[in-house]
Amino acid sequence: MTAVVILFFIFCPIVGFFIYKELRRNTKGIVLIGEFAFISAFVISTALFCLVWVFNFDDYYTNIDIVDG
Repeated sequence: MTAVVILFFIFCPIVGFFIYKELRRNTKGIVLIGEFAFISAFVISTALFCLVWVFNFDDYYTNIDIVDG
């Protein structure tokens, strides 16, 4: 699951950036859609990455407590 989120975290901003470049090159009036796609993809992927990291961190500590107990 973490690997999937890391790949999502890497590829979403790249895809958003290419959407932004294509929209900017083809139509000058719809640049805002490209910027929105780029920013939203980066924010969503960062949030998912942080959530999964926090949950994995929590599982790591609960496993340590179980082993110690």
